[in-house]
Amino acid sequence: VPSMPMTWLSDSMDEAALHVGRGRLQSVIQAFGDEKYASYGWPRLPTFSEMNCLAYLSVIHGSRGIYFYTFPAITTTAQAKEDFVRLINRLNSMRSWLQIPNDEKKVTLRMTSPYRFDPKGNPAVHCTSKEQYNTRMLICANTLKTYTAAEIDIPLNRHTTWQDYYTGQPYSPVKGTLALPFSPLEVKVLMENHIAQ
Repeated sequence: VPSMPMTWLSDSMDEAALHVGRGRLQSVIQAFGDEKYASYGWPRLPTFSEMNCLAYLSVIHGSRGIYFYTFPAITTTAQAKEDFVRLINRLNSMRSWLQIPNDEKKVTLRMTSPYRFDPKGNPAVHCTSKEQYNTRMLICANTLKTYTAAEIDIPLNRHTTWQDYYTGQPYSPVKGTLALPFSPLEVKVLMENHIAQ
């Protein structure tokens, strides 16, 4: 932040996985930057959206441990400290889910916005799913600093609705598809709700 794309992290993780496998990946999220580091390419602190996107993008790409490289900078302003604490609280609230490896089967998605590709030409939204106690979690991150949208396939044999893990906002699939709009760098963490048959 601010010069490299968010996908520099996920691309690096994918490359590392080719050499050591996904089970050994850990990620380091940028949590520093100011005029002291401007000449090195880090003229400002990352925003909450940027740190949040990087943290969840690393989860999506199989990180088994998340670290924050901060110097003391992240606590030098009230806003930066608030952003950092908010992100740590979000991650802590889903600790049991983070300990579960990502599903091996990839999430099927289609980009439906004119802004649909990351810098390498891959879909701008990256997703993974996890499952515990017969309930699925879907984690998706928009890697672009602009609005986008995606459709995500949900197995038709699972009679479910979905809700945002943090806000409770409901999402209902239509014919096995969840249509999801994304704000710039937005992360969506959705939980499955089973419908009684």
